[in-house]
Amino acid sequence: MIIARDPQASSVEVSWKPTEDGNDAVTSGELRVPTEPLADAADLFKSIFLSTDQDLRHA
Repeated sequence: MIIARDPQASSVEVSWKPTEDGNDAVTSGELRVPTEPLADAADLFKSIFLSTDQDLRHA
């Protein structure tokens, strides 16, 4: 999951640069992905971690 700080953003750019201990080689890259409509974090949590018949108050 990538979270955009700007609720009006139409896309998010992600960059990475992993390194390995003892190895001077660096790999890097960038990726731009479109955003989805705004979602409530509690709703996302419930939809991923709780079955449809559970409620956060009973978890």
